Parts: sequence; structure tokens; C-alpha cells
Amino acid sequence: MNDIKSERTDNLRTSTRDIHMETERHPMAVALVKGMDPEVYAVYCFNLHLIYDTMERFATERNLISEDTCRAVRLYNDYMELWDEIYEDDLEAEPPTFVSTRNHIDRIIRISKDDDKLMAHIYVRHGGDLYGGQMIKEMVPGSATVYDFVDVKKSIKELESRLNDNMESEARMSFMYAQSLFDELKDWQDTHSQLMIGNDLDPAS
Repeated sequence: MNDIKSERTDNLRTSTRDIHMETERHPMAVALVKGMDPEVYAVYCFNLHLIYDTMERFATERNLISEDTCRAVRLYNDYMELWDEIYEDDLEAEPPTFVSTRNHIDRIIRISKDDDKLMAHIYVRHGGDLYGGQMIKEMVPGSATVYDFVDVKKSIKELESRLNDNMESEARMSFMYAQSLFDELKDWQDTHSQLMIGNDLDPAS
């Protein structure tokens, strides 16, 4: 049985390897493992929280993942830790919610009653946290509690037990949503950086 599960995981990983690698080469994905600005990472965590919260609400209702594997609350805490420190003098400041985030949430809602499609998104997101999280945790700002699991091996086993070859198309779509989020995050970072430079140069600021 374990061999069957492993084969399913390997098949899905192989069939999505190209878009997975493409996503990992995105400049913002590279920034995650090389060191990301705290405010940019806070915005990223905030948007991920919205996606994960929706995804996990449906997944737990359908008994697809356990509470130990859920990450939404931890993402929110990681966001708040950084955001409150950055904007301690501006309590009304709010991070942007990206179009790609709303689109991803809409997609999850539409496929929420299809276990395979829902698990494809869990595979892309939670699988990434489980397999590469420990390396990322050491590089990103803050406590990064999203990468702290009660039992990594148990959560991986839980995830792999739900995978099958029918998930490829939806998993590829999930990777595309991840790329779109990175695109918007980079655009926001670049625009925000220019605004900050402009404010620093403005004598009236």
C-alpha cells in the first residue's frame, strides 16, 4: 500500500515538474530562500492566509486534512507579527489583497465539493510547506510559524494518502495561481519601493 501511495506521489510530482520548476524560478520564490523584505513577506503571508483559510475550511469539512496540517492561523500570526512591528504608529494601515488571491479563492469555492481537485491545491500549497518549509523558515523574516508542524512525517503521510493521477490538471492550475500571486507581489514590491524612495527624497516628508 505504501508503494502505491509513493507511486501516486511520484507520478503527480513528475507530471507537474515543469510548472513546479517554473514557479520556483520566479524572482519572488527565489527571494523566499535568499531573504525577503519583512513588509513584502508580511503582504505575502496575508494573501496566503486568505487562500489557505478558504481551502482549509472546505478540506477539514470533508475530512481531507487534519487540524495539525492546517496553516491559515499560523500564516495570519506570521503576518501580524511583522505588520504590527512595521506599522506600530499607523494602526489603520492594511496590506493589499491581490486580484490573483481573489481569483484563487473563487476557484477553490467552485471546486470545493470535488475532493480530488481540492486536494490538488492542498498538494501544491501544503506540500510545499512540508517538503521545503524548513529551508525557507531559516531565511524569511519573523518567527515563520507556518513552517512549524506537530509531526512533519505524519502530515506528509496524510497528504500522500489522498493523492492520485487525476489531480494533474488542477495542480497545474494551482501552480499558475501561485505564479500570479508572485507576479502581483513583485509589482507591489517594486511600486512600493519607488514610493518609499520618493518619500525619502521629498523635503516635505
